[in-house]
This record gives sequence, structure tokens and C-alpha cells, in this order.
Amino acid sequence: MIKKIVTISMFLLLLTGSVWYVAPSTAESASSELIHWYTYDQGLAIAESQNKPMMIYFTTDWCPHCRNLEQNVFMNEEMAEKLSTNFVCLKINADKEKDLVDKYKKSGFLGRRMSMPVPTVIFADFQGNEVYRIEGERNVDDFDKAVNEALNHL
Repeated sequence: MIKKIVTISMFLLLLTGSVWYVAPSTAESASSELIHWYTYDQGLAIAESQNKPMMIYFTTDWCPHCRNLEQNVFMNEEMAEKLSTNFVCLKINADKEKDLVDKYKKSGFLGRRMSMPVPTVIFADFQGNEVYRIEGERNVDDFDKAVNEALNHL
């Protein structure tokens, strides 16, 4: 009988502990990011007013490769500074912004049949015209090489 009471008590303790856990809000988690991310409309307006190129990052809530890119590349202080200095940075949820996915997805046979892979990072001029693209997860060194290549194309 005592084992049963202890077991039920432990279960209730675990249950109440999980009920009171509150996940950090989006605003709280966003404050820990090193890059200031804009929506497409905000970023385009800023890029046009400053004649500055854009980095458009397509992600989803469910993508583990996107989380790795965010944690290992975008949270790297040197990379974040380089991106923020050279680009207006836009973060687009590919599941919610279908019109932007359609605008920037590759054309051709596979482009018509497949949605945009995530993560995809597009470097664009201040008017939103694509000049360079990275698809898939990269480490900091590979991403840095791609950023340098993008800057050469701008």
C-alpha cells in the first residue's frame, strides 16, 4: 500500500511540475539572437533606403538543419557581425510565406514540382533580386566562404 501511495505521489509531483513549466516566448528567445531579423517588407524597405543588399533566410519551425544553422552559424559572433554589417537580414517562415517561397524557388522541372528546401539563404540586391543562393546546412567556415562569394557577386 505504501509503494502505491509513493508511486501515485511521484506521478502527481511530476505531473504538476510539467504543468507549471512555461516555455520561453518568441520575444524572449529572439532577444538572445545576435542578428536583428526583419520581415520581408521591413527588410526590403530598409535595404532600398540604405542601398544595402539583403540576406533572406528561409526556415521552418520543424527543420532541425535550420536550428543547427542558427545555433552554429548565426549565433557565431564574428559571423553575426559580418552579416549584420554587410546585409539587411530577413527571416522568412517558408510554411507561412508561400508567396515568397514561390517568388524565390528555383524554376525548371524540379522547381515546379518541389517546394523550396530549408534552410535556404538567398543573397539579393537592395531590390530583392537574387544574386547568390545557399541551400542546406553549413558550418561557419563554409558559410563564410559562401558569404564572401555572394559579396563578390553584388
